[in-house]
Amino acid sequence: MLQIAYAHPASSAEDEYMAFADRAAVAVTAIGIVSPLADFVPILKYIPTWMPGAGFKRQALRARDMWAEMTRIPYQRICDDMALGKARPSFTTFMIQQVSRDGNLTDDNNHDISNAASVMYGAGVDTTLHTLLTLLLALTIYPQVVDKAQAEIDKVVGTSRLPELADRESLPYLGCIVQEVHRWNPATPLGIPHRLQENDSYNGYGLPEGSMFITNTWAMSRDPGLYPDPEVFRPERFEEMDAETASARDPGKYTFGFGRRICPGRYLADTSI
Repeated sequence: MLQIAYAHPASSAEDEYMAFADRAAVAVTAIGIVSPLADFVPILKYIPTWMPGAGFKRQALRARDMWAEMTRIPYQRICDDMALGKARPSFTTFMIQQVSRDGNLTDDNNHDISNAASVMYGAGVDTTLHTLLTLLLALTIYPQVVDKAQAEIDKVVGTSRLPELADRESLPYLGCIVQEVHRWNPATPLGIPHRLQENDSYNGYGLPEGSMFITNTWAMSRDPGLYPDPEVFRPERFEEMDAETASARDPGKYTFGFGRRICPGRYLADTSI
């Protein structure tokens, strides 16, 4: 992800960018654990940081500063390298070139591009790691899936090379495994909270503007009406559906979010997996 976002090759876990990004990500994640009280009782955000019980606020400020540094430092280095003509192609250089065709970047441009690049690491690494660990767990518990996948790969690809992206369409069972991994243990079981910008309703329930809206991805993936024996890891379920049903029940339709706020990196994530 660092290579894609910044053209920065990370050779080890001790890499400067990786170490700093991981510390910032841990700090921000910890805030998600301790701050819900302030989310649901908004008046708490106005208490002074020095007051007893305001530790969550001090922790949030530290996390904010760490995230700001994680965002600013690599972005500034790329801007400096571009000015010297030695920057390598990356998501960040591409966005800067697209936006600054007139030679200028506004403060909003810098803010949007630098934050988009930093979120790529925070959002992309954890979810991809979670999905790959789920795959290893599933293949350990269900070795028959390994045998069937290996047989398909040997038949289509042979034994003299590894599969490539160009082989994907010829490996349908492998595609079913990817779908089942997303369904069996979704990386974001409660999705990403949304906030309603206007009044809405759902199944007779009134939802006022400003409401926090949480999508229960886990429940969707465990609906026995859609996926019989939902607790069982069984990629064959997608092979047994007709094309229209398989498309409608594709876990990718809900594991990557919804609407305007759907994950913009979903194609990269799917290809990586």
